[in-house]
Amino acid sequence: MVTTFHCQNLADPFVVNGNNVESGFLYLSYTGKTFVKVYQAWRGKAEDMGTTKWPLNEASITDNVENFLSIRLSPADMPKP
Repeated sequence: MVTTFHCQNLADPFVVNGNNVESGFLYLSYTGKTFVKVYQAWRGKAEDMGTTKWPLNEASITDNVENFLSIRLSPADMPKP
């Protein structure tokens, strides 16, 4: 599963230089008894949203979703005791 998110007003220790907005993708999947979460996010200033300064645009969204959808999981061989 791939989902997107948007946080409009961050208040955490990673907010630096006014970068208080975050958008990103979250990929969730499992194989066997293993759960996998892959997270990719971009932070920026609220005033940059919707402008060319914001790193996400239609092309980058499409590229990143395609990359996430190409993730393949396979079980690893466990070493024998």
